[in-house]
Amino acid sequence: MKSDEFDLFKTDSPHSLDEERDNQVYPPSETKKNGLSSVATLEEAVPLILVIDDDPGIRDALAYVLEEEYRLLFCANGDDGIQAVNAEVSAVVLDIKMQGKDGFETFTEIKRKFSHLPIIFHSAYQNLKDPYDVMNKFRPFGYIRKEGGTRELMDTLASAVDYYRQILKNAVLVRELQKFNQTLETQIVERTQKLQEALSQLEKQHQQLKQTQSQLVQAEKMAGLGTLVAGIAHEINNPINFIYIGGCNLEKKLQEFQTALLQLVEEGDSEIIEYFDQQFGGFQVSLQGVAEGSKRIKTIVEDLRTFSRLDEADKKTVDLMASLESTLRLIQTRYEKSTDFIYEFEDRPMLECYPAKLNQLFMNIIVNSCEAIEQKQRQMGDSTKGSITICGTIKNKELHISFQDTGIGMSRQVKEKMFEPFFTTKRVGEGTGMGMSIAYGIIEQHQGQIEVESEEGKGTTITIQLPLERE
Repeated sequence: MKSDEFDLFKTDSPHSLDEERDNQVYPPSETKKNGLSSVATLEEAVPLILVIDDDPGIRDALAYVLEEEYRLLFCANGDDGIQAVNAEVSAVVLDIKMQGKDGFETFTEIKRKFSHLPIIFHSAYQNLKDPYDVMNKFRPFGYIRKEGGTRELMDTLASAVDYYRQILKNAVLVRELQKFNQTLETQIVERTQKLQEALSQLEKQHQQLKQTQSQLVQAEKMAGLGTLVAGIAHEINNPINFIYIGGCNLEKKLQEFQTALLQLVEEGDSEIIEYFDQQFGGFQVSLQGVAEGSKRIKTIVEDLRTFSRLDEADKKTVDLMASLESTLRLIQTRYEKSTDFIYEFEDRPMLECYPAKLNQLFMNIIVNSCEAIEQKQRQMGDSTKGSITICGTIKNKELHISFQDTGIGMSRQVKEKMFEPFFTTKRVGEGTGMGMSIAYGIIEQHQGQIEVESEEGKGTTITIQLPLERE
């Protein structure tokens, strides 16, 4: 460090500063480190001091005093100093009495650009009544008299550089912290998004699992029904056949007995003949009832076997309309008081399909229609029977089967959700919400389509389209 006894006002300065070096960093040594990109480089950087003074001798003297400790940038007036100041400057040594903008105006302009930059007034201006007024009004980092030598200036400048360096450290740390926070926020957003995607996928898989589980349960129920029906058919068919054949034999024997008995009665005894005719007529009616009942039981058993068809797990070519008729006969008994069933089959094609699954599809749709009719009757307080019209036609190599009911109908919201698993409009415990979902899956399995038209209060029409020839 140069001696603090150096007189800034001596005319024979140790060396003269070339005025062409004004507005340039001095000395231009490549060994001087600079740059403020991080705290580490900030510690190693050589501070840059901006000296604004219109006296070449003072600039020359300050260069001699400060060049070992600092990099220097000299400006001869306030305008040049305002232009020269930048973020790399660590402190400003500013003269007050200058041509053009004085030190006070220059101070204000620089502070407007860099509010935290320490500025030291360095002046020989004698007209100031009280330097403390300047300190209170402008609040510079320091006020140094040029007559006072260099020690006070060097100490104040060192404090200013330390002060500004700490400000820059804080700024760098804040910037690094903000960058870290931004990176952390980005990572949090990305991980949150990934977690949400994973959660959505888990929910989707959970729904699929629940649907699969429900379908398995339904399949087990149907398998149990098939086993039960097979057992019933085996156990009932033989006794029913005995009853039917026995009834036929009894009817035949009764006719023979009637003929033989009437031969024994004298022809003139009309009262006895009439009596026997009445008795045998009653016997015939009873036997016809037994025969009709036996036939109905056989039909029911056959319809149950047709409906379940669980012995037909593979595709099979069947008369689908016959399967539909069997399913209808099973349902009609339950809903015959509330619903009329009308079916019009223009075509009866043979279709390669999974018969049991299509029977389940038909039952789900028809039962829903029947329940919609009964719900409308309860809400309207009207016991007038509703109707379900089932039509089967062939269009464009497709079998179209429509189910049109006069039930309560559906709102748009219900219609949009009717094929969702577990969606139901029934009360808790009255339905699983899987009927139409399973129906939709069966249609997809047969590469078909299903269309729904519905109007609240008027009814619903469901149309199934099944290709006659599938890939």
